Amino acid sequence: MLDTLSRIIHQDLDFYQNIGVLLLAMLLAQFVTIPRRNQPLYLFEQLAVSFASKVNHPTRSTNQRIIAGALAAISLIFPLWAVVVCLIELSIYPWFFETLILFLCMLDNGFTKTSIQIAQQLNQQQNAQAKALLAPWCQRDTAKLSTIGINKTCIEKMAELGSANNLVIVFGYLLGGTYLAVLLKMLKQLDLAWPNSNPHFHKFNFLLHQVNEVILFIPKVIWNLLLLEPLRVQSLKLLLNKLNPLSTAKTDDLNMSLLALRLNIELGGPRLYNNKKVIFNRTIYGNNPSVTDIHNTIIIMELSNLKVISSIMLTTAIYFSVNI
Repeated sequence: MLDTLSRIIHQDLDFYQNIGVLLLAMLLAQFVTIPRRNQPLYLFEQLAVSFASKVNHPTRSTNQRIIAGALAAISLIFPLWAVVVCLIELSIYPWFFETLILFLCMLDNGFTKTSIQIAQQLNQQQNAQAKALLAPWCQRDTAKLSTIGINKTCIEKMAELGSANNLVIVFGYLLGGTYLAVLLKMLKQLDLAWPNSNPHFHKFNFLLHQVNEVILFIPKVIWNLLLLEPLRVQSLKLLLNKLNPLSTAKTDDLNMSLLALRLNIELGGPRLYNNKKVIFNRTIYGNNPSVTDIHNTIIIMELSNLKVISSIMLTTAIYFSVNI
């Protein structure tokens, strides 16, 4: 029996090794956290913001800004991506570096733990501390947020990072290995650094945003399905209406709408970017969110990640059993 199992594993050794690398990285990301300001993705995001401040000139024409944004994205992504490729190709144990790199790409999972700390600070009426914890994760201004604003921003950020984290990595890894997973994650990270909701980046991030909308459509739809409230017809109707090709709704707006509906709360509303107020559509399915809603969102995020990990393990087990 052991000889048979060993023979089956050796027949598809590369497949099982790749799945093992992915699962190990996901499990590490679930339990190991690194301070936000020490994360490579945060440093990449700050580099992108700094770079954009030098090449993004709102006074220039639309075409100039679109071209500048595309060239800026290429200049930021491909040199760093090439370093990752060389590091893996030249290493003696590539599986180790692949696991490490995938783990570093999934560190946004740590925001759920930060959200727990934010909720604790809000319960103690330490709003300043809560805003300090939230600030490194947001491109919008957080200094003037009220308690309700902190609750909303925290929940919205969890929904946004959920669609940008594990599923993007899993999707890229299953299609093209670590190289594609890192490339997709860097594209998405630039989208977070130059948010479409910030007027300062309008047109500058146009091509980047459109590329992300197309190539990351499948993982975003899967994330939307994970956010659906089970056995609630209204959630399914909302999903189908906004996924309609004729709909102008963005997938990130859909994330927020599904989560607001599931929690029976209000999300969205005005935001501050560089001390400028930007009107953002409200999604109203109930009252303003409370600290309890932050905890409920954390549970939803953790369960969604668990479903993704369980699905990969179950699929691998089925594949293994079929080949016995």
